[in-house]
Order: sequence, then C-alpha cells, then structure tokens
Amino acid sequence: MLPNRVGNHLWRAIVPTSPMRLTLYATGAGEPRLLENGEIQAYDSAGFFPDGKRVLACGSAAGQLTRCYVQDLDGGAPRAITPPGTSHGLISPDGSSVLVRGPDERFFIYATTGGAPKSVQGTTSDDEVIRWSANGLSLLLNHKGKVPARIERLDLLTGKRTLVKELAPPSLSGVVNIRNIAFADNERSYAYTFDRVLCRMASVSGLK
Repeated sequence: MLPNRVGNHLWRAIVPTSPMRLTLYATGAGEPRLLENGEIQAYDSAGFFPDGKRVLACGSAAGQLTRCYVQDLDGGAPRAITPPGTSHGLISPDGSSVLVRGPDERFFIYATTGGAPKSVQGTTSDDEVIRWSANGLSLLLNHKGKVPARIERLDLLTGKRTLVKELAPPSLSGVVNIRNIAFADNERSYAYTFDRVLCRMASVSGLK
C-alpha cells in the first residue's frame, strides 16, 4: 500500500476534479497545497516515499495508458519513471525501487533512478500485492478470489512462495470475497474487509 501521510503532519488526497488534482493537506494549521499535474490528467494512486520529500503518483496523460511518476514535494512537474501500461506502483522500503503491474498482468521492479526493469518471478495474473517486506527482500501476496484469503510470501530472489496466513471472518456463511487487505510493518497486525451475501427463504401458506 502507498503511504497516505508523512509523519503526523501531512496527508495527500486525489481530488476528483477534471483534470484530477493531487493535493497535500496539513493535519493542523495550514492551507491545502496543489502539486503540479504536468501531463497527468487522471490519477490511479499516489503515496509518499519513505524520505517524506517525494511522492509516487501513477496516472495517465490525455489519451495515454497509466504510468508512474516521481514528484518532489518542494515543487516541479512529475517525472515519468515507468512506461505507459504500468500501474499500481508500490515503493520499496528504502525508496530505491517501485513495483508495478505491467500491461500483460506481470509484475516488474523499476529503479527510481532509471534503467531496465526486473521481472518478478513466481507471480500470476490473479495475485494482488499487499506490501513489500520490511527488508525489501520479499512481497506479501493475496491470490484474488480465494475464501479464506491465502496470504503468501514471495522471495524476490528465488521466486519461491510460502504460506503466511489464511484470513477469513469467524463465520464463512455467505462470504464471497475478501479484499482491502493491509498488514502492519511487523506483519503481526492486519485488517481486511469482506463481502457477504445472505438470502432468506420464507414459506407462505393459505393463499387463495
């Protein structure tokens, strides 16, 4: 997940105007500050880098596919660091790399300083990336559509997957989907939402 705030004093929000605007809000006194859009017309996601000085914003220019950009909070236009067709950018813990989903549903890692991407082995098109591990050596994944949700760790060096935890509410009755999964940095605390569909059958007698 992309961090929504820097420390305890600054939040970011995507304002659904036309074009969309990426806005910074102070948690205390202070006026909202609009970041320069550059070529971005619509935002897909945005979040702060660990250094608190930059944002990673994924969005699209007019008539173009989504790509990911780096932007300094001090000012200046966003700079594209991934090609069109890449989305769902997720910043590594040290801020040096960005994980993205490519147009063919494969995952790639791009260095924020540029260069050729690295393909992430061991993933499938049904995977959702929850977060990087704290040491940046693995990813937590969720296989979409599974109930209970199956959380696995993917080793970025070997591509090996290991089961971490299965998530589900106490009663699985009517549960059709588990989503919006989030894990804390220590991976011991987590949260999720789920969709439940229940039906009630009634018997009526004596109708004429």
